[in-house]
Amino acid sequence: MPGAGAPPARPPAAPPGNVADVEAHATTSQGAGAAGREPDGPSEEPSRPDGVEPRPDDGAGGLAPLSHDGVGSVAVGTVAWLVALIIMLPFADDLRADGHLWWLATAACGVGLGLLGLVIVIRRRNRLRHAGQTAPHSGV
Repeated sequence: MPGAGAPPARPPAAPPGNVADVEAHATTSQGAGAAGREPDGPSEEPSRPDGVEPRPDDGAGGLAPLSHDGVGSVAVGTVAWLVALIIMLPFADDLRADGHLWWLATAACGVGLGLLGLVIVIRRRNRLRHAGQTAPHSGV
C-alpha cells in the first residue's frame, strides 16, 4: 500500500491575490458553525438586557449622570496604592535582587496619579455643587 504512513493530501492553494477563493476555501474547510462566521439576519435580542429602549427625547441617548462624584472611589484607590508602596519599601533590596524593583515605581506612580485624580474629582465635585446652588429655580 503506497503512502500508508504519509499525511493526507492537502487541497491546492489558491493563487496569490485571489481573496475570494481563499475565503471560500476557509469557510468550507472549517465546516458549518465555525468561528468567524457571521450570523444570518438581524439579531432578535433587544439591545439592552432589561428590554427597555432609551427614549429619543432623552437628549443624552438614555444616559444619565452618575449620582456619585467619584471622590471616594479615587481616594480608596490612592490609599490602596499608598499601602502597597509602604508595604514594599522594607523589601526594596529583595525586589531589586529579583528584578522586581519596578513594583515600587508602579506603586509610587499609582499614588502620584491618584493624588492628581483626587484634585480633579474634588474640583469637579465643587463645580457641580456650585452649579446646583446657583441654578435658577423655576416656580414663581
